[in-house]
Amino acid sequence: MDQSSTHRSVGTFPIFYGWVIAGVGTLGIIASSPGQTYVISIFLDHLLEEFHMTRTGFATFYMVATLASSMVLPRVGAAVDSYGCRKALAMASLLLAVALVFSSQMTSLWMLGIALFLLRLFGQGSMTLVSTTMINQWWRAKRGRIMGLVGLLSAVLGTGCFPPAIHFLIERYGWRGSFLWEAAFMAFVMAPIALLIARHRPEDHGLLTDGEKVDVNAPKTTEVEGMTKAEAQQTLIFWIAASGVGMQAMLITGLHFHAVALFADKGLTAATAAATYLPIATTASIVTFLSGWWVERLSVVKLLAVSLFMLALSMFAVTKLNLLVPVLLYAVILGATGGLFRTVSGVIWSQLFGRKALGAITGAATTFMVAGSAFGPLPLGWARDHYGSFDEAVMILALLPVILGSITLLLSSRLEPSKTSEKA
Repeated sequence: MDQSSTHRSVGTFPIFYGWVIAGVGTLGIIASSPGQTYVISIFLDHLLEEFHMTRTGFATFYMVATLASSMVLPRVGAAVDSYGCRKALAMASLLLAVALVFSSQMTSLWMLGIALFLLRLFGQGSMTLVSTTMINQWWRAKRGRIMGLVGLLSAVLGTGCFPPAIHFLIERYGWRGSFLWEAAFMAFVMAPIALLIARHRPEDHGLLTDGEKVDVNAPKTTEVEGMTKAEAQQTLIFWIAASGVGMQAMLITGLHFHAVALFADKGLTAATAAATYLPIATTASIVTFLSGWWVERLSVVKLLAVSLFMLALSMFAVTKLNLLVPVLLYAVILGATGGLFRTVSGVIWSQLFGRKALGAITGAATTFMVAGSAFGPLPLGWARDHYGSFDEAVMILALLPVILGSITLLLSSRLEPSKTSEKA
């Protein structure tokens, strides 16, 4: 299909093509699962046995691989702006497939380290970054509710369905065979869908965001407004928002990583800790969907502050488990925190800085989030090993989102740049 026929097919599609993009973007986020912690953890015991590793040793490999992958993400974001979401998503899918094939052939520790780096870079990092950027390019006024719906579906179908499917494949085909099945999905399902269906911007096809009517008398242009990466990084809000999402990723990851031990210290069983994931996921899904409407009506900067205060509340609650705070209440608070964070982090860059260099800006900010998730388990684990308790470290760390949230809220009216995104 040549360029002109593709242009016509998108422009004359029976419904606004942004809905198709939202579907492809959702599938892309779900397809990031092979590089996400919730899927890699299913392989953990098999990899520990294969390579005769301790959990601490694997965690160290995982942290280094995640940090290294985060350093590459700004280049991935810039590539999205240069080559477009269609080519970037197809390439990320194929590269993740290659990474999965490589993972199936691991025979040494150096191969394990490379495999983890590639899975984190092309799975957790690139697939999510490109898919989120693509959706944000096609939606503006309805961006919040679309991202809320995308978050809900990806949570249910990704976090909810992918791990059981991987467990089934491992039971039937072994861990090496399971990696190959994942690779086949990426190469023969996700990559073709990206290449044939994904598109970069509505303006490239004579359309406007949200399916708005095109003014036939207006001059034809494919330009969009917004800041460059350099301009965005000159604003205080970029660094506050990037620090905020990085802090959220770090502390939420830490709470999840040490969940069993946190519960055990309060006299609660591992089964109780595992059982909290259902109410956490349920609450997160509901809040993700609802917060999509909130970000269209309220300041996204103020919602970032609210999410930081909720994170601090979650950390306070975990220190009082089985005393002042029932387990179910803690699960609801943590789930709501994660749900609001998912929506805010998904829309904040396009809301603040427009779509002109959205890939580069999102890539730079995602570095903070991925690096934060890499460091998350360390301070809590260190405190437990040296002091025999999490509580002191949790309470000290809880001050960080309170401080940053307070600064964000107090300065919110001054922090937001001019509303380029309202036009972009």
